[in-house]
Amino acid sequence: MGYFNVLCSVSKLPIIYNTPIIFIPLELGLRLRFESKLGQGQYAMHHICDYYKPLTLPIKGLYDNYGGIKNIEKNDNIDIIEKYFNTKIENIVHIIDKPEYVEGGMFIHRKIYDFMINRKMDMNNGDPLTRKILSEYFDIVQNNVKIMEEKFYKSIEICRVYGYQSKEMEKIREEICELKCYGNLFHFIINLGLKYRADQEYVSYKFQEMYCPAVMNGLLKEDLIDFKLFEFSMDDLHTHYGPSISPGQSMNFKEIIELDQKGIEVAQEYLKEINGV
Repeated sequence: MGYFNVLCSVSKLPIIYNTPIIFIPLELGLRLRFESKLGQGQYAMHHICDYYKPLTLPIKGLYDNYGGIKNIEKNDNIDIIEKYFNTKIENIVHIIDKPEYVEGGMFIHRKIYDFMINRKMDMNNGDPLTRKILSEYFDIVQNNVKIMEEKFYKSIEICRVYGYQSKEMEKIREEICELKCYGNLFHFIINLGLKYRADQEYVSYKFQEMYCPAVMNGLLKEDLIDFKLFEFSMDDLHTHYGPSISPGQSMNFKEIIELDQKGIEVAQEYLKEINGV
């Protein structure tokens, strides 16, 4: 097999030899795993993990020109991945000899990834979403994860006995809200913290099992925050997890510029119409 480029899954920019990249091994999402055709009965995907979801946290390195990654940055994340799968990271990311549990791979240009985790974003209430806020929020969730586990199982029993709309159920929901452990980041971290409960639609069971001890021991905090910022950005930009496309040996820089310029033109027209200018 000869050498070839791949396209950044977010920007569609060509990734050529020695380009700094982020690589995310993927596994099938529930929709693709249980549907015979990609997007069967769907005109649009509703979530970034509808058809694929991340198997591990992002892996950093350089594109090797053969559909893989080289010069991998060794860190705590790589150590955890290698220990969990009992193999070297190079074996996991190899395009030809990849293990069965790697069902796809996503390439992101490193500059695009850095932009996505550092761009200005807002929370649902309109307040700025900052790294500091997520860091504080992470600590709250991490410190309360065991309490949350107790309340989670208690809520199941209350729901079974009294019903979802009962006063008893409302009370435990209020108790959960008092812990300030709610929202997207909570669901992500709580699923890592609870050994028995993986949100299989959005969080890989292997991902949960692999990183649960790290979360409980205070490791990878910055990596996990970066990862959630990336996912928040993906959601904002309506991008989804999926394998990257290969354009062969071609480089479509000119075409990307033309398309982006047209996109900007159309977006500006919409904004003028919306704002009544």
